[in-house]
Amino acid sequence: MTNVAVPAEVAVTTYRAEDLGDARTALGGAEFASDAVWDALTSAAGRPDFLLVVGSGENGPVGCAAASLTAGAVLLDPVVTAPGLPRLVADRIVTDLVGALLDAQQLPWADVAVRPGSPVSGVLLRAGWRPVKTAPDAPYDVLTGADAHS
Repeated sequence: MTNVAVPAEVAVTTYRAEDLGDARTALGGAEFASDAVWDALTSAAGRPDFLLVVGSGENGPVGCAAASLTAGAVLLDPVVTAPGLPRLVADRIVTDLVGALLDAQQLPWADVAVRPGSPVSGVLLRAGWRPVKTAPDAPYDVLTGADAHS
């Protein structure tokens, strides 16, 4: 079993495509910042209005999420948290990261798009987000958060 420090508070820092080097430094050797995550981030950085947020607790990074605009929604990909966190803590971090991305995009009421089967969908559904009907062959699942915001 891995001991994981559960953060009491998560500070979120926002990076744009031109700041990916700074983001990589901020993430340091975080276990969740694998080569696959960096490949996805590098690919995503070429999309319009790319943003990356990094959540950090007392002992370092606990998660990151990238967003860009696509087909009238904010595409969330990738979204990762540190392994070993209790589900409720990881869910809270994902919710905070998504909120920070939408705020930074200045689209707090935007619909979000996630890859089918993404664990982010479950987190957002539990937080009050609702699915939007899309075409059966749509490349992304779309969720609306209008009912989730208070």
